[in-house]
Amino acid sequence: MTHDALVAAARGVFEATGAERVDPAYILPSDIPLELSGEAVRARLCVFSDHRGNEMVMRPDLTLPVAGQEAERRAAGGDGA
Repeated sequence: MTHDALVAAARGVFEATGAERVDPAYILPSDIPLELSGEAVRARLCVFSDHRGNEMVMRPDLTLPVAGQEAERRAAGGDGA
């Protein structure tokens, strides 16, 4: 089964049960995960400042997959932008 066919099949199952598609934010204010998990988790988060100086984090469940894709892209000659 191709990726597109698998996605379509999964989408069909969810739609048949009345599920709605959601698009959660992948960049969050740092206080959200830190309040939930404590400062001990900070070292495992991708923490940075936005253009206003607010401390932000990448959603923890996406940090490794996104970092891995970026590493692969750079290894293949991508510009890292």
